[in-house]
Amino acid sequence: MPTAPEHYDALIIGAGIGGLIAAAQLAQAGQRVLVVENMSFVGGRFSAFPVAGIEFASGAFHTLPHGGAGPAAQALRRAGVQMSIPSAKVIASFHVNGQHVVARTGFEVFKILPGIRDKWKMCDVLLRSWRGGSYDGSYGQWLIEQDASERVRAIFDRFCQFALSTTVYDIPFDEGREVIRAVLKYGLPGVPVGGARAVANGLHRAALRAGVTVRKNTHVDALLTQDGRVCGARLRDRRRDVVSEVRADVIISNAGPGSTHDMLRETGLNHHTLADDISPPPAVGLKVQVSSAKSLIDHDSIMFCLDTQRIAGILQVTNVDPNLSRDGRHLLISHQTIAPGADWQHERDLALEDWRYLFGDDFVDCEVVGVSHFPARFPVNWARQGHDVRTQPFADVGVWLVGDGVKPPGLMMVEGVAASAEQVAAQILGHANVTPWEKSFTQWARALPGVLWRWARQ
Repeated sequence: MPTAPEHYDALIIGAGIGGLIAAAQLAQAGQRVLVVENMSFVGGRFSAFPVAGIEFASGAFHTLPHGGAGPAAQALRRAGVQMSIPSAKVIASFHVNGQHVVARTGFEVFKILPGIRDKWKMCDVLLRSWRGGSYDGSYGQWLIEQDASERVRAIFDRFCQFALSTTVYDIPFDEGREVIRAVLKYGLPGVPVGGARAVANGLHRAALRAGVTVRKNTHVDALLTQDGRVCGARLRDRRRDVVSEVRADVIISNAGPGSTHDMLRETGLNHHTLADDISPPPAVGLKVQVSSAKSLIDHDSIMFCLDTQRIAGILQVTNVDPNLSRDGRHLLISHQTIAPGADWQHERDLALEDWRYLFGDDFVDCEVVGVSHFPARFPVNWARQGHDVRTQPFADVGVWLVGDGVKPPGLMMVEGVAASAEQVAAQILGHANVTPWEKSFTQWARALPGVLWRWARQ
């Protein structure tokens, strides 16, 4: 006789960061949770593998955009993960006109602006962004209308390309403004000690401690429906080629809006949303990882490149955690956005030319340990910043979305992934506060002077 299907309170498709955070927090609240992952590892695009003695990130970066103070770090702590996430001690540095200029404080950023007019315009742009207002175009178009100089626009554009894998001319104005607010509110990026793999493995252990069942190498063959709702899934163990069925009260998908939409459409559900394709434009890019015997960047933050052909920025992650590379060597990661459909090999060649330009003879002794292309079918983000699915279109049929296609406004990369997971977990549990990473305006306003003072002194 066939075995009766197992039953869970929640079935989570995908053991990425969003799926694992939601799983751990639901299990902590007493829910019986199953996570299924098609791959042989957890963490998705925020994990890493040892390659040639270095931690090779499966996604774009090892960093949390807001370090130990941001929504991702808060979510990790609430999920039961304890780890060191030191925030950067330097605001940033800039390679411009052949020179490397380090900005240790917020005020030192003005060193790279050539005249009083540019310095004033930067202040004016930040103030206008902070005050709000509306604009129908992109943030880059708005900068042009504000008569911002090419240098000022380049600063914002390289930040967007490195941090968001999109250009400043492709991010909606409202979203660009919210990203700036988030930077001022939560602070600078940080590399977690142990890198991305330590985050993924820490979350995996925390989920198991909370009672979550995690099955890797498990493919979702089909979603199951009953009475107009999704009630479970048919699963295939890829190692043993064994098919089984599970039932669940809710389904959480960490597989991206487009893939989730496709799975639902195959069920034959007559749902109003299924008539439309839900596939936001992805963020695509290219990463180069380099091993160097010599330190090429002498601080723990990002070097934004204003005078390169393609590279938007470089981070020397071993300045934070030397164990991310072997034998005392330094690990550096560059990133650039590329146009959908562009020849990624040509983009790689231009990136390597940039590396040679930036470091000259020092690059001759470096080892390029890997180049990663993130095309539309496996992007940096399933949704470009500001183009996320900001609703839960399938919740009424029992399916919730988490991950980098449903990031809340202003939250970058893994910060938005973590926040989306906490938001969904809170909504499923019926909690009143569905944005647990937020503070009230009164709390934030009281903290603002201290935040600005610390930012200026860093």
